[in-house]
Amino acid sequence: MASSTDDATFEVADDEDRRTELLNRVADAIVGVRERVASDADRSRLDRFAYRQFAGKFRDRHDRFESYRRVVNQARYEETYDRYLARTTLWTLLTFAVGTVVGLLFALLFRQLGVFSALGLAVPLGPLSPAVDVVKTPLAMATVTLSVALLFAVPVGATLYYAPRFAAYQRERAIDYLLPQAVTYMFALSQGDLPFPAIVRRLAETEDTYGEVAVAFQAVTNDMDFFGSDLRSALRSARESTPSTELAELLDDMIGIIDTGGDVTPFLRSKAEEYQERRLRANDRMVDTVGMYAQLYMIAGVAFPLFLLITLTIMVAISGSGMARLQLVVYVLVPTVAVGFIVLIDTVSPDDLGTSPTLPVDDDRVSVGELADRLDGETTDRAPSRTSGHTDALSAAEASGIEGLRAALRRQSTVRTLRAPIDLVRRRPVVSLAISVPIALVYVGVLALAGISVPTPTGFLAAPIATTLLSVVVPLFGVLVPLAYFHERQYRHRQRVNRELPDVVRKLASTSETGMTLAQNIGLVGETSEGYLAGEFQRVDHALNYNVVLGDALRRMSNRVRNERLTRVVHLLAEANAASGRVRAVLTVVADDVRNAYRLETRRRDETRNQLVIGVMGFLLYLVVAVGVIEFYLPPMVEAASQASELGATTFGTNIDIDAFRVVLFHGALLQALATGLVSGQIAYDSALAGLKLALPQLLLATVVFCFV
Repeated sequence: MASSTDDATFEVADDEDRRTELLNRVADAIVGVRERVASDADRSRLDRFAYRQFAGKFRDRHDRFESYRRVVNQARYEETYDRYLARTTLWTLLTFAVGTVVGLLFALLFRQLGVFSALGLAVPLGPLSPAVDVVKTPLAMATVTLSVALLFAVPVGATLYYAPRFAAYQRERAIDYLLPQAVTYMFALSQGDLPFPAIVRRLAETEDTYGEVAVAFQAVTNDMDFFGSDLRSALRSARESTPSTELAELLDDMIGIIDTGGDVTPFLRSKAEEYQERRLRANDRMVDTVGMYAQLYMIAGVAFPLFLLITLTIMVAISGSGMARLQLVVYVLVPTVAVGFIVLIDTVSPDDLGTSPTLPVDDDRVSVGELADRLDGETTDRAPSRTSGHTDALSAAEASGIEGLRAALRRQSTVRTLRAPIDLVRRRPVVSLAISVPIALVYVGVLALAGISVPTPTGFLAAPIATTLLSVVVPLFGVLVPLAYFHERQYRHRQRVNRELPDVVRKLASTSETGMTLAQNIGLVGETSEGYLAGEFQRVDHALNYNVVLGDALRRMSNRVRNERLTRVVHLLAEANAASGRVRAVLTVVADDVRNAYRLETRRRDETRNQLVIGVMGFLLYLVVAVGVIEFYLPPMVEAASQASELGATTFGTNIDIDAFRVVLFHGALLQALATGLVSGQIAYDSALAGLKLALPQLLLATVVFCFV
């Protein structure tokens, strides 16, 4: 008996070992497949195959693809045009093959369900009917297969083909926006008698401040350093690879200055002023374009859906069918139009693309960690502390002071650790979604599991208002309110700095005419001005009193404020002061630039105010129509249909589901409130998130209205 028990135990153990070994093999196979799919070797193998099969065909037609080669170079792709087109062709064919397989499966499924058997022609074919019956099923299957294959391949191929054009366009926008400031920076450096190649190198090192303009000049320095080109040849090569017409003109003029041996300083100043005037005219055109897009959205995104809502509601009420078309308008058309216009308006709006709000600082201050190491007797890379060489025993007061300092350091470290997530959310409000979205999903899941509110079609029809309120509105507010708060906080801070900056720079330019140094001007402006930046200038003046270098004090101020526009001004002033100390002409140009930038923002808000009002009125009109349909249009029709059916008469309106209308119209009001708010923010403030302060009250109003309907 014991022997049989032992044998059974051994068999169970062997079965477990075999299962474990099988699971390990499966896991190893899965890992191997994942590594195989994600390996660079396989990707490079595919690239080599694509290059061998297709690249030669594009090279043989290089005249036809010359413009595309130029676009790939302007997009700064790290490969040649023929290699990129070869890979694009391969991936398009692969997706076409996958789409063909999927389409064939759909065709077989449709044939099995008898979908193709029901196909027929309205026109009688007479003797040709038997032949048509024979070929209609294979022809229909081929049509479905080809359609699905094209549905897979065309978007992939078009996206890959036009990706370089979009990347080049983005670079062009960034270059044109930052070019006036970059030329002003070069003008500031030229006042310090720096040779022109050194000015080009200094600009190439400022990618965080001048973005794609600095990247373009990095190509110049790379040509000189790695290929031995002279400055003239490097500038000509950069001119061929830039997508910006304005930068190409500047590079041509630079080549002319080098050829003629002209003075760089007056040339750069005239160019800075010229580009500022061009940018001012371009900004005027941009505001007009945004206004036109705003008017188009009011038609396509507000008036047209409202018209469809009224028309389809009447049709559904009369025929008793067609609710799917109404749902298509609410759940697809409204958000799609809103997203499309947000992207469209964003493509024509200039912003601080590719720039950083902070500057590097050569900080020789002892950090908290280094100070703690010194207290523990460890050496650091910094200069010796004031207690270096102290060998006597510490007194009670000294020991108490050091222990208090340790405790203060621990508290400071704890506070910094606790504040780090909050500071991150303040700098990047979108990060709040990483916290709020999971909480909202857990909340919705708990309600669904508890049976309190189940966000399914059946649940919405059973309790339209309660389910929408608990499963949609509450989590939506939980996600959007923190995002709106932190974004509005950041936006108001940025606007405050942008509003005060023109006056501060103008005062610096005025005081510089008296012959005072930049450090003295900063102290004077800080004492005689009011506002946030005046306080920051006073902190800079205090730092100078403690022998902090002016450039470092200005950069620390920029890092505290974290404003891209101020960062460029500070970087320009610090470099100009270090180069020559002559900043009056630079300040004059900078003052005009920041003033024009702020005027653009205010003019854009003023010009689009009417469109915002129209958007709000359109949303209110939607609410009025929705309430009218639910309260005054559908109930009488249902009642009349019921009375007519009791009398045996045939009428319409017998299949009307008021709860279904209530769900669709309520959700439509919420989507319309969110859509008009986000688009209005993009129109007026160049940020869709800025429209949350308009969208949230509209969401609340729609919820309150439908709760009482």
